[in-house]
Amino acid sequence: MLDQARPSLLERPIQASALNRLAVAESWRKEVHSPPTHVHKWWAQRLGVVNRHLLMAAGSSSQAELERLGRGEADLGGIVVYDPFCGSGGALLEAAKLGAQVVGRDINPVAALATRQALQSWDAHELRRGFDLISQSCGDELTDLYLDDEGRVIRGYFWVATAVCGVCDERVDLFHRHVFARHAYPKRHPSAHGLCRTCGEVAKVDLSVDNAILCPSCAALTPFRGSVRSGAGTSGAQFQCGLGHTTKVANSAEIAPISYRMYAKLIEEEGKRVYARTTEADDDAYLRASARLGQLGSGIVQPCGSLERGKNTDQVLRVGLKEWRDFYNDRQLLALGLIATAIRDLEVGAAEREALAAAFSKSVEFNNMLSSYKGEGTGAVRSAFHNHTLQFERMPFEANPWSAASGGFHASYLRLHKALDFKAAPSDLRITGGNTERIIGCSAPLQLRVVDMPQFGPGLASVTCGDSGRSEIADASVDIVLTDPPHFDKVNYSELADFFHAWLTQIRPFAGYPQPETTRSELDVQNNSSATFEDGLTRVWKDVARALKADGIVVFSFHHRDAQGWKACMNSLRTAGLCVTYLQMVRAEMTTSLSKKNQSSPHSMDILVICRKQPAAEPLAFDIKGAVNHARGRIRSLARGGVEPLPGDVRSIVLASVLSLLTNTQVVVDVGDLVNAADRFAVRAEQRRANRIRSVESAA
Repeated sequence: MLDQARPSLLERPIQASALNRLAVAESWRKEVHSPPTHVHKWWAQRLGVVNRHLLMAAGSSSQAELERLGRGEADLGGIVVYDPFCGSGGALLEAAKLGAQVVGRDINPVAALATRQALQSWDAHELRRGFDLISQSCGDELTDLYLDDEGRVIRGYFWVATAVCGVCDERVDLFHRHVFARHAYPKRHPSAHGLCRTCGEVAKVDLSVDNAILCPSCAALTPFRGSVRSGAGTSGAQFQCGLGHTTKVANSAEIAPISYRMYAKLIEEEGKRVYARTTEADDDAYLRASARLGQLGSGIVQPCGSLERGKNTDQVLRVGLKEWRDFYNDRQLLALGLIATAIRDLEVGAAEREALAAAFSKSVEFNNMLSSYKGEGTGAVRSAFHNHTLQFERMPFEANPWSAASGGFHASYLRLHKALDFKAAPSDLRITGGNTERIIGCSAPLQLRVVDMPQFGPGLASVTCGDSGRSEIADASVDIVLTDPPHFDKVNYSELADFFHAWLTQIRPFAGYPQPETTRSELDVQNNSSATFEDGLTRVWKDVARALKADGIVVFSFHHRDAQGWKACMNSLRTAGLCVTYLQMVRAEMTTSLSKKNQSSPHSMDILVICRKQPAAEPLAFDIKGAVNHARGRIRSLARGGVEPLPGDVRSIVLASVLSLLTNTQVVVDVGDLVNAADRFAVRAEQRRANRIRSVESAA
């Protein structure tokens, strides 16, 4: 058990170089390294190697203990680990691998579903039987939907959105480029395919030499660039009609609805990808699917509900996508509806039916009109959530949902077996002989049964859906809290989770799955108001403090460029009776992700806040100077380990360090003065970082 007299290793400087190297290795293929946490989509996922190290460090008071845990010679048996914002279940999966008793809770049912899959054991035979029953129910009809008139398998159809010119009423294709299919690495593989805008023929292109598309049928030249202009200096995407008039896409949607037309298809022929223009037969096949959808009507599952206004929904609302069914064409609604209905009516084990429902929901992420084509050399389909938000797609790709290829239901089903294999023989990343490799034998096999109540016992994992301010966990029963709470005004996950919830409410994957049309709740901690965010977080921390043992430890990640965000976070801790004892910085999501690149001040690190209950906690600092020195020490430690924090990392660690004084009840501070000082020191730290980098570049 944890020793009250001695601080954990988590409250000492972490040797970050090896950990960050492992984190970088995992970040490139997270779903390969941790299959159970990728059965279903969730947006914020701390890396598995980071979760594992944090848990081992929190449960160790010596380097020798830490090393024994890492080698699998000791475990966290008897330790209770709780995550009140469990998300994808990553923290709890690593805790279970280390032998701990795990308890998870999340107010969002989609997150609860994801966590349940990360921990639950399934029977492989029942999974296969369930999949076979689904195939018997609708497999033949789904196969026929994606066969062309020559009997060839269609891997997908290419569509383009069209909008009306605000001046002359011409309906214009919203191509941002006429090259619609190319390799993920075009410099190395320049062969691509484009569309002739004159006759609609598909033409091959060599991107290394061609500067336009030469049509093999009509000899017309089509420029690579399409009608859409959406660069710097424009407010939203704009397009030009044939007469040169410019219209904003959102303004056009107010004049007439956005529509779509199908123009090309991807065919599976002798194991190769073949691109071709669509024909009248393809148009007729789509019309038959649309008629079949109308014939079945309410007899099959369909997404329900309307979109509500929000930070992550306003963009698609502006272009006329108002109901969740608007995100799909009729053939997608038919195909997905047939699969969902078969799962709804499935008679197999409850855990296996739930897993198949989650696999279906995962496939929905790739089978909608917000998905697009990634191209050759990688998974063909780009998810609707590739940018962590709902974003209107002008060149959508309709993949074959009854497929083992990228995004298909077969592929999602196979993910279940990969997760099952991982649970039977969990593996971990380690550095051996200078190389990063994955080894088996350092973690215990997972044979867990998920229960929907805060219940402890061998072979049990508790995952509940509800308000984390009222967890119903027994008082003073938790040793370690490891979590990732919402980050104030960042991505609102409930707005995005409704995309899946619109289908899941009809399937009811587990008993008690909530039935309201939205996962949004007044009890959500996430809020754009700092006061409301602080109140919500305080409620959760108070419940955490109640459930935490006297010698327990709380670890959570948080980052924000705004001192107000950190002030709200630290005030919530103080009110709950928790005090910051240390801060760490560790690798977060990979920095090449689009969601990171699009930030004005990107970060690559998680700021980890370590807390203990008052009054036994030893505060991080007693004055501003001590707090700033703590931040500098963490930054220097990373630099010595060969990791250069990004501007957002530097600013966030300084803000966190200075504002942690708010949690020290032995210090009397003026909040306004402290916020101003935190901002001032953060600016200086950013300037020092910039000067240091310029100096290094000049020397080079």
